[in-house]
Amino acid sequence: MIRFVLFMIITLASSAQITAQTANLSVIVIVIDEVVGEVRVALYNKAEGFAEDNSMYRHIVERVTDHQVTIQFKDLTHGDYAIALSHDANMDEEFNFNMIGLPLEGYGFSNNIKPIFKAPSFDKTKFELVEDKQIEIKLIN
Repeated sequence: MIRFVLFMIITLASSAQITAQTANLSVIVIVIDEVVGEVRVALYNKAEGFAEDNSMYRHIVERVTDHQVTIQFKDLTHGDYAIALSHDANMDEEFNFNMIGLPLEGYGFSNNIKPIFKAPSFDKTKFELVEDKQIEIKLIN
């Protein structure tokens, strides 16, 4: 009897992990002025450290071959996410600024939030993912 109960507990625990709800996310980056370089898309799943390189949940870099680039994130657990992205036109793996601190390369955030003086918060850019989803983010140049 004890073996049967242990077997059932292990079986139920295993099946709970297998049936975790996941979804896919397509991110369409649009209006890329120059068809050069790479688009760097950072996906965050928590507010702490949003828009900081060392806090991203997943990161995809895609070469720019057209004025629109589509990025695919697969098997994401249902929940809240936010995106910060940049167009690394010169492929130096950095987000470049001019002498007075203004961006030299295109960038964007989920919900197409346009920041004023600093990156927006996770709460302003977050979206809920509970099924496969497609979002568009227009670059700010």
